Amino acid sequence: MVRRNNIVGCIAAWIVAYAGVMVANGEQGRFEISQHHVANGSYFLTQSGYYTLTENLYVTNDSSGGLVVVDDYVTIDLNGFMISGSSNAHSAIRQNPGFLGLTVKNGSIRNFSGNPGDGDALVAQGSYNRFENLEFLSCANAMDLGARNMVKDCRIANGVGSTAANTYGIRLSNDCQVTSCMVEDSSAGNYIAIEAGHNCLVQRCVVANNTAQTNFFGISCKQGAVITENVVSDNSVNQSLRAVESGTNSVVADCS
Repeated sequence: MVRRNNIVGCIAAWIVAYAGVMVANGEQGRFEISQHHVANGSYFLTQSGYYTLTENLYVTNDSSGGLVVVDDYVTIDLNGFMISGSSNAHSAIRQNPGFLGLTVKNGSIRNFSGNPGDGDALVAQGSYNRFENLEFLSCANAMDLGARNMVKDCRIANGVGSTAANTYGIRLSNDCQVTSCMVEDSSAGNYIAIEAGHNCLVQRCVVANNTAQTNFFGISCKQGAVITENVVSDNSVNQSLRAVESGTNSVVADCS
């Protein structure tokens, strides 16, 4: 009964939330983004709408992030292109707390590294956001997300983090969903592949071939989690390895 209630509760909350988001997205204007928008620093998306990349973007020197979202109901369609960073770039995409309804999809983000909160490839601290069909390559910390976010069909690979600090693939707050994602071939001093808060669903994900010097966590959730049909395998660590862990009132099933 606990498992059924947790799953039904998660799905019902998302259906209600995304009904409103999809209605808002249907009323958006359309805009194109090219290299000249980020050539001299951050490009602020100040209007709700559907933004489409028309070419690869190279972020060299931003103060807040390559693309900074400062309105509700923004969709960023990478359109098969890549956002890559230099050593001076903070983040490819950043959404500050208080906004909602961000969607990012269909492309790659590469070469963003640094300390958590300052060098995360994608930072979205708002709510009711969706991230789908994204690939993160050679990013120390790939995704740092707020509450009520959804991540689907994303891949994190070849991340290289600090030997001293915690490094993560996907980090989320409460009431989130992560489905059909992969975290592989990454390394750090302490590595957490998927870290989620309270009342989260992690399903059909693969965590494989990662390396940590001190501590490794495959999937780590707080209380009220549903963790099902995941594979955590072939990861290595010098000291402590925890494949799957969760808080009280959680369900862990069909994982290997």
